[in-house]
Amino acid sequence: MAEVTDLVTNLRFHQSWVVICQEYLSTDPTLPFDRLLRQMVEVEKECIEMLARALRLAGHAPGRVTGNDDTITEARRRRTQSTRLQYIRVGLERSLAWYQTRLDVPDDPHRELWQALSDRHALLLAVIHDLLGAVPTT
Repeated sequence: MAEVTDLVTNLRFHQSWVVICQEYLSTDPTLPFDRLLRQMVEVEKECIEMLARALRLAGHAPGRVTGNDDTITEARRRRTQSTRLQYIRVGLERSLAWYQTRLDVPDDPHRELWQALSDRHALLLAVIHDLLGAVPTT
């Protein structure tokens, strides 16, 4: 059952990132941040599909899973591009740490899924590290 709980928890956070990125996009961000947000939406949707597939295979309905309201509310508190980018950076770093704990368990039944999701978030985090020095603080 813990395996399904991990899938649901992870799906909730990916859904939250889609909402957050779409809300940030609605504020007319600078071009580099806009590109990151659009890339992140696409990656998160891909991750959602992968997790939904795994949940269906486990006999659970992914359509009942919704985003994490606390994560979305906290993201809304960020008012500048700089603080929004930092929020996303920290979220991705935490996500990667979460995946690593799962990857450290050799017999985790979702090991390949965790690796694939981790790889996608690692790429996004690399883009963020490239942007950090270039994003204005307004």
